[in-house]
Amino acid sequence: MISNGGGHTVVPVDADTNLSVIVSPKYIEDSNMDMFLQDELGIDTSGDGPFDEECADNGIRNCFFSYIDSGEYPVISRQGLYSGDALDTTSLTRVGIAKVDGEGSIEGNGIEWLATDSDCQISDPQLVDLKNGRYLFGYAQFQCISDNLPYNRSNNKSGDAMRMLVPKAYYVMEIDADLNVLEGPVKLTDYGWGGLDEPMYLGNGKVAWSYIKKPTLDNYIGGQQNVWQAIVYHSDSVN
Repeated sequence: MISNGGGHTVVPVDADTNLSVIVSPKYIEDSNMDMFLQDELGIDTSGDGPFDEECADNGIRNCFFSYIDSGEYPVISRQGLYSGDALDTTSLTRVGIAKVDGEGSIEGNGIEWLATDSDCQISDPQLVDLKNGRYLFGYAQFQCISDNLPYNRSNNKSGDAMRMLVPKAYYVMEIDADLNVLEGPVKLTDYGWGGLDEPMYLGNGKVAWSYIKKPTLDNYIGGQQNVWQAIVYHSDSVN
């Protein structure tokens, strides 16, 4: 979960397959983790599913946490974002999709990381079936370290406080069931969605969602928005 992410949204492809959106806060090289499992925990990684059999019980052993807590093994820090009162160098920076079968096993080449950023936080993923062999995938880019924004989580009267989840931009792309990018990504400069919002399929390649006009950092007013609108995305692949 820590290295490869946790599930966010699941969209069915057929009776036996789904597309699962995954968000990831940290990254550990598979070779480093395998070495840790073998040398420190005595786990045989040559077979299938060593994590399912030996690392799944949080009450007894969590291999990811054990790896990170040791402090002796490398973790790739993709970015640094303010969280609480400190600089968190392990915040979310990747969103991907995996094709998963009915037993919960990832098919094909694993997770396809469709959105990555070493300077900004990537989150708020959305996925909806366009019903024509295509799927609309969306994600938000939040403020970047290089923006050099002042840090003040409690006072935003001047409109310049840094908030951890203030959107900078929104993007959408169309993919197929094999995780190939068919269109995009397209940057939505004036439109977006909230982290708990869900898009709705309207038919004929159209998807709708409610949004705040210009819900980005430039128009951020402490989350106090009173004008909500709706936007409809229409795929060019459908007339």
